[in-house]
Amino acid sequence: MIFLLFSKSFLGNEFLSSFEARLIEALTLCAKNTFEMIKTRANPTLIQIKSRLKKFRLYSLDTVDANIDRKDNIIHPLILTNVELHSSIIILNPSIDEIQQLMHQLVNYVLNIFHGVRKWGEVRHIDSKLIHNYPMHDFSDLLPTDGTLEIDKMSDSGKENLRHIEQAETYYNTIANNKELTKLYQNIGTFFVENHVRFEKELEEYYEFRDLWEMNKINQAKKFILANPGYAAVRSIFADFDDTRDLIKRIPESKDIDPFCYLTNKLKSNLFDEIRQLELIFAKYIRIHYRMKFMSINDFFKKTEPRLNRQLRDLDDVRFVINALDTLKENFVFVDHTIEPLEEVYNLFKRYSIDIPQEEQMAIEMLRSTHERLLKRAKHVTHDLVKTQQSFLDRFLIDTKQFQNDVTDFVEDYDNNGPMIEGLPAQEASDRLTHFESRFNDLWKRYETFVAGEELFGLDKTEYIHLQTIKKQLNYLKRLYGLYNDVIKTMEMYYETNWKDFHIDQITNEIQEFQNKMKKLPKGLKTWPAYSELKKKLDNFNECLPLLELLINPAMQSRHWERIEKLAKIHIPHNDSSIFSLKHVMNVPLIKYREDIEDISITAQKERDIESKLFSIELEWRQREFKFTSFKNRGELLLRGQETSEILSAIDDSNLILAALASNRYNIFFKNQIQKYIADLAICAEMLTKWMQVQNLWIYLEAVFVGGDIGKQMPQEARRFANVDKTWIKLMSKAKENSNVLSCCISDETLFPLLNNMLEQLELCQKSLAGYLETKRGVFPRFYFLSDPVMLEILGQASDPTKIQPYLSSFTEAVKFVEFHTKEIDRILSMTTRDDEKIPFYKDVIAKGQVEEWLNDFIRTHQKTMHQYIRHSIEKMTYEDFDLYKFIEQEIAQLGLLIVQIIWTKRSEKTLQEAIINKNLMNETNKYFLDMLNQFIDNTTFDLTKYQRLKYETLITIHLHQRDIFQELYTTGIRSDLDFDWAKQCRFYFREDEDLLLVKITEVTFIYDNEALECPERLVITPLTDRCYISIAQALAMSYGASPAGPAGTGKTETTKDMARTLGKYCIVQNCSDQFDYRGLGKTFKGLAISGCWGCFDE
Repeated sequence: MIFLLFSKSFLGNEFLSSFEARLIEALTLCAKNTFEMIKTRANPTLIQIKSRLKKFRLYSLDTVDANIDRKDNIIHPLILTNVELHSSIIILNPSIDEIQQLMHQLVNYVLNIFHGVRKWGEVRHIDSKLIHNYPMHDFSDLLPTDGTLEIDKMSDSGKENLRHIEQAETYYNTIANNKELTKLYQNIGTFFVENHVRFEKELEEYYEFRDLWEMNKINQAKKFILANPGYAAVRSIFADFDDTRDLIKRIPESKDIDPFCYLTNKLKSNLFDEIRQLELIFAKYIRIHYRMKFMSINDFFKKTEPRLNRQLRDLDDVRFVINALDTLKENFVFVDHTIEPLEEVYNLFKRYSIDIPQEEQMAIEMLRSTHERLLKRAKHVTHDLVKTQQSFLDRFLIDTKQFQNDVTDFVEDYDNNGPMIEGLPAQEASDRLTHFESRFNDLWKRYETFVAGEELFGLDKTEYIHLQTIKKQLNYLKRLYGLYNDVIKTMEMYYETNWKDFHIDQITNEIQEFQNKMKKLPKGLKTWPAYSELKKKLDNFNECLPLLELLINPAMQSRHWERIEKLAKIHIPHNDSSIFSLKHVMNVPLIKYREDIEDISITAQKERDIESKLFSIELEWRQREFKFTSFKNRGELLLRGQETSEILSAIDDSNLILAALASNRYNIFFKNQIQKYIADLAICAEMLTKWMQVQNLWIYLEAVFVGGDIGKQMPQEARRFANVDKTWIKLMSKAKENSNVLSCCISDETLFPLLNNMLEQLELCQKSLAGYLETKRGVFPRFYFLSDPVMLEILGQASDPTKIQPYLSSFTEAVKFVEFHTKEIDRILSMTTRDDEKIPFYKDVIAKGQVEEWLNDFIRTHQKTMHQYIRHSIEKMTYEDFDLYKFIEQEIAQLGLLIVQIIWTKRSEKTLQEAIINKNLMNETNKYFLDMLNQFIDNTTFDLTKYQRLKYETLITIHLHQRDIFQELYTTGIRSDLDFDWAKQCRFYFREDEDLLLVKITEVTFIYDNEALECPERLVITPLTDRCYISIAQALAMSYGASPAGPAGTGKTETTKDMARTLGKYCIVQNCSDQFDYRGLGKTFKGLAISGCWGCFDE
C-alpha cells in the first residue's frame, strides 16, 4: 500500500516536471520572438515616445492590428520624435541617446511581464497592477563594459511591491537569466548607436532657414533703415517675410527615417516665432524712421498755419505772410511725396498686425486733410494781398522819404557829436558810443524793412552808403569800447574785493585773457586813445600782480603791513578784515617801492618758516613726558631707558634746528625765543644725563645694599645708600607729578644740585664696594673673570650655597651643576659636566664661611678629583685584562681621550726605540693604530646616544691625526725617538714618581692642569695646527705670549682653545671691543697671573 502511494506521487511529480519544462520552453520562445521582432522591426507594435513624460505605451494586439495598413501591408514607424530648434541648433526630442535608454527600459518592461507567470503550485490570485509596477531587473553584471544598456534602479515603492510579489515564485529569474535571451536583448540598442550620424544628418535639410536664428536682427534692421527705404522697399521686405513663411509651411509635417518618424510641427512653430520676431524688429525701426518724417511734416504745418493767419496791418505783416507762402510753395512737392508713403507704410503695419498707438494712427490719417486745409488758406491769403497791394505801396513811398530824411539827420549828428571826434576821453567816447548805437539800431531795423519793401513791390534798390559806413565803424568801436568797459568794470570789482577773498591765479588768467583780446583788435583801432589808455591800465595792473602775489601770502602779519604803512606813509586797515580790500593795497605805490615790498614779503615768508619750526619744537616738548617703569616690587622708581634715550636724541635734533635758526638772518623777531629754547634744552639734556647716571648707579648699588649679605659687611656704606635711596624715591614721586620733560627739568632749580649730591654719595659707595670686591678677588682669582654685577649677585647670596649653581659655568670650563647633600646643604658631593657626566669628588667640599674661600676649595677639589681619576685609569692600563674599548665606553670622555693619547705616546716611543732591532715593529705598530682607528669608526655604526656619538667622533678626530703622524714617521724612515719629527709632536707621559701627567711639545714640558673638560667637537688638526702648537709652546717656554694672526674665520681662536683643552687648562676668551678699556684688561691679567689660567684676547 505504501509502495503504491509512493509510485503515484512519483508519477505525479514527473508529470508536472515535464509540463513545466514545456511551459518554460514556450515562455522562452515567446520572449525570444518578442525581442527579435523588436530588433528587426517586424513587430507592428507602435511605441509612441512622449517627450515630456519619457514613457512607453504598449498597445494590445487589437490596437496593434489597427495600426497596420493591411491593404498595402505597410507598417507604421516604430518611434515618433519631434524636430525642434534649441539654442541655435536643430535637435531631436527625445534625442537618440534618450531613445536608446528608453529601448533598454522596453527590454526591462518585457522581462517584467514574466513576474506575472507563477510557477505551478503557487498562489494564483495576483494583482495585475503590480506586474508593471515591479522594478526593472538589474542586468548590469551581464552588460558589456561600454555600458550600452542601462537599467533603472529600484525605488522605495518598488521594494514594497517586491515584498508583496515575492510571496509566490515566478518564472522571471528563469527567463531573465537565459543566456540566449541575454545575448539577444543586449544587442537591441546597438542599432541606434551605429546609425547615430545618419539620423543627425537627416536634419541638415532644415538648416536652409539658419539665417533666421543666426543673423543679428537688430543690425540688419538698422542697415536697412540707413538706405532710407521707400514704401516699395518696405513692402518688398515684408513680402520676403511672407515668402519665408510659405517655405516653412511647405515643410512636411512628418518624415520617415526607419525606424523613426520625424515630426516637424514644433520646428515649424520655432521658425514661425523667429520670422515673427524678425518682422517685429524691422517694423520697429521702420516705424521710427517714418515717424521722424511724420514729425517733420507735422511741425512744418504747425509753424506755417499761424503765419498764414497773421493779420495784414503794415508792411512787415505783408512781408511775413509772403515768406510763409513762399515756404509752403517750396515744400509742396516734398510734403506731397511724403504723405502718401507714410499712409501706405502705416496701412502695411495694420495689415501685418503691428501694434501702433491709436493717437499716432489718427494723426497719420489726418495729415493729408491738414495739408489740403493749408493750401486752401494760402489761396485766400494770396487773394487778400492782391486787393491791398496799392494802398500799401502808397504808404511805403511816403515812409521811405521820411526814412531818408532821418538817415541824413543821424549822419550829420554822428559826424559832429559821435564817438569818432578826436581828443575825446575814453570814458566819454564810450558813453557817446552807447547813445549812438541805440539810435543806429532803430534806424537799421527800419532800413531792413524798407529794403524788403522795395524788393516786394519791385522798386529799384536805394543805397544808403553813409549808413553802411557807420555800421562798420560802430562794430569796430563796439569791440574796442566793449573791451574797455569790461576791463573798467572788472578792475572796479577787483578793487572792491575783500583781501581775504582775493584769488591771484583767477585774476592773472582774466588779465591775460583781456590782453589776448586786445591783440586781436584791428590795427586801425590801436591808434585810438581808448586803446592806449586800455593798454596802459592792463600793463600797470599786470606789473603789480607779482607784488600782489607776494603780499597775499598768509605769512604777511600785522608787523609786516605796519612796515609797508611806514614806508608809503599810507594807512592800511589790515587789522579789520571786513573792510580790508584790494583798493587799500593798490593805493600804495607798489612799483615805486618794489624792492622794499619784495624784501618785506620774503622776510615774512622766512619768518613764517622760523615760526613753523619753533611751533613744531614747542608742540613736541609740550607732549614729551617721562615714561616710568617698575623696579622689583617697589613701584615705578625708574625712567624707561629706551624712552629716555629717545628724549636725549630728540634734544639733539631740536638743538640742530635751533642752531640753524639762530644763525638765520631773518630771526630778529624770534631771537629771544630761540635763545630761551636753546638754554632750556641744554639744561634739560645735562639734567637727564646726570639723572640716568644716578639711576644706573642706584640700580647697581640697590642690589648690593638692600636685602643682601654685603650690606651687613659694609654698614657705613649701607647707611649712606639708605639716605640716597629715600631721596631717590622722593625725586621720582615729584617727577611723576610733573611728568612733562621740559617743565620738570626747568621748573625746579634745586633738582640739579640734588642730583649732583646723590651722584657723589653713590660714587663713594661704589668706591668702597670696588675695594671690597678687589679683596674677594684676591682670595678667589677666578672672580677677576666675572663682571661686578655677577660677582655681587654671588656674594649677595653667600648665605645659601645652593644659589651658586647658575654661576658655575662662569668660572669653570665644563661644570654644569654640583650635587649637594640632601640633609647638609653646605656639603658638595659631586659635579656634573655639560655632557651630563657625573663625577663624584674624592672628598666632600664644605661650603661654609666666606664664599670665595670655599670656592677655592671647590676648584682645588675638582682638579684633585680629576687627577686621581687619571692616575687610577693609568693603573688600569697595567692590568692584563685591560680592555681599551670597554674602558672608553664606561669612563668619561676626558679620561678615554687621555688614555688613547698616552697609549699612542708610549707605544710610538717604544717602537722608535726598538725599530733598529726589530725591523717589522714599525709596520706592526702602524697596523695596530689603524686597527684602533677602524674600531672607533665601527663603533659609530651602532645605535648610540648623542653624547656617545660625540665621544667617538672626538676620539676619531684626535687618533686620526696620531695615526697619520706615525704613518708619516714610518714612511719617511724615522727610527729614533730623538728625531725632531717625533719630538715636535704633542706627547703625553705620566710620571709615577712625581704623580704628574706631563705634556711635551719639542723640549717644552707642560704639567696637565686637571681641569674638568666637556667633550666638545675638537678641532681637526692640520700641519698648520701643529706649527701653531710648536710656536705657542716655544713662546710660553720663554715666558712670552703668542699672537696667531690671519684672516677672520681661519681658526686662530679655536686653535688656542683646543691647545688649552689638550693641556687641561681653563681658557678665558675675551672679546676686545671698543668698550673693553685698560681697567678691564688689567683686571683680566690679574686673574690670569694669580690663577694660572690661559687668556685668549680675541680681535
